[in-house]
Amino acid sequence: YIGIYKQCQKKWLKMYKEYLNAIDKKTQNYLKKNIIDNINLQFYLNKTELIDKKSNFYFFTHIILHRPEDNLSNPINSELYPFAKDLLQKLSKKFKFNLNKIFRICLNLTFNNGKQKSNIHLDHSFEHKNLIIYLHCDDLKSYTCIKKDNKIIKIKPLPNKIAIWNKLPHYHIVPKKGFRLILVYTFI
Repeated sequence: YIGIYKQCQKKWLKMYKEYLNAIDKKTQNYLKKNIIDNINLQFYLNKTELIDKKSNFYFFTHIILHRPEDNLSNPINSELYPFAKDLLQKLSKKFKFNLNKIFRICLNLTFNNGKQKSNIHLDHSFEHKNLIIYLHCDDLKSYTCIKKDNKIIKIKPLPNKIAIWNKLPHYHIVPKKGFRLILVYTFI
């Protein structure tokens, strides 16, 4: 069984998946009321999506769980943490992926900032998986792009869709109109 497990792990390392209509109606309503339409939810200007923070790519973020690299004694940063954690646990059961440890949870809100795309990056230097829930997007051409085997996989940002992949370089196309709001998780 160990040999089969290692083969599955190797395949997963190069794998990504997309799921349409991933979130049930009750959760969609919660997301709409408490995140998408919530005028009191605080977002902060962030000037980089890179770990080494050497970039000038502006976007807004609401950090729910700080990265472990931030070395904070209490990484939980938002009242949305219990909901976001429970949602990821439900998704792991529904779509049958392992969830052992959550590294990061945040909301990213991007807009036309004068750039064509974000920087190609990894969310962490260590092994992890990425999961994005697309909450809102006015420009359906603001794809998430994953580099895999010298190819670019484009993920269309449809509401109520999730995309999941392992540690692969990625970026996104900046929306030309309106905004793009995603819920981002990294985990193992």
